[in-house]
Amino acid sequence: MHLATEPNSSYGRKDKRSQQSLPSKHQELHQTISAMLHKEQYYACHDYLKHGIMKRAGPVYASRRAKVCRWIFQTVENACMQRETAINAMSYFDRFLWSKSPRATKVQQMRVEKARADQREYQLAAMTSLYIAIKINEPIEMDALTLSKLSRGLQSAKDIISCEQDMLSCLRWKMNGPTSHQFISYIMELLPHSISLSISLELYANSYRQVELSVQDSVFVPIRRSTVAIAAILNSLNGIESSDFPYDKRTDFLQ
Repeated sequence: MHLATEPNSSYGRKDKRSQQSLPSKHQELHQTISAMLHKEQYYACHDYLKHGIMKRAGPVYASRRAKVCRWIFQTVENACMQRETAINAMSYFDRFLWSKSPRATKVQQMRVEKARADQREYQLAAMTSLYIAIKINEPIEMDALTLSKLSRGLQSAKDIISCEQDMLSCLRWKMNGPTSHQFISYIMELLPHSISLSISLELYANSYRQVELSVQDSVFVPIRRSTVAIAAILNSLNGIESSDFPYDKRTDFLQ
């Protein structure tokens, strides 16, 4: 399975890639994964729930974050969008609340601190994160006014647009970091060709499902996306019979 960032041109790439020797393809994949690992460090997020205002509130904010995450996933699902859009939205949301960018203005930092302490601003940050993720990841357009209606008038389109500018600045416009889904997609391309399609799809599905569950748990906020992806793949492998994926093949794959 190939990570489809350009669906309309995938067939042209497929023909070209099929002509490559296996070592050459594997080398290309390893180089891509290595580049993603390097890029990942610039999208790290610390566990902001254990610092400052949120540390004093403890479980209250963890519970609030879980509700935000469920709302984002539900909105994406109801609109028939990509579930990775929800994952990206939560990444923006967490990094925004953690951010202490020296480039951010005093007003922008005040917005971050306010989002940590105020429920309305917290909701606004969540809605804005989804708004940006839709803009970047989806072919459809959802304007700020439409998103405002989802809040039943609690957040105005003007508020969302204003928060968008603050968020982009606080995140230094770093909006396209590698996700756990992408790591899984590339790592899975290294599966031995002898593994059946049904087993490969089962591994994909189980790994993706675990990644989505990890996004909803605040414990995983500071953990690297690559680490989550590898852990999900290893867990999924444990559910595959040795007759379907022999141990010697697993060893080769994991190396």
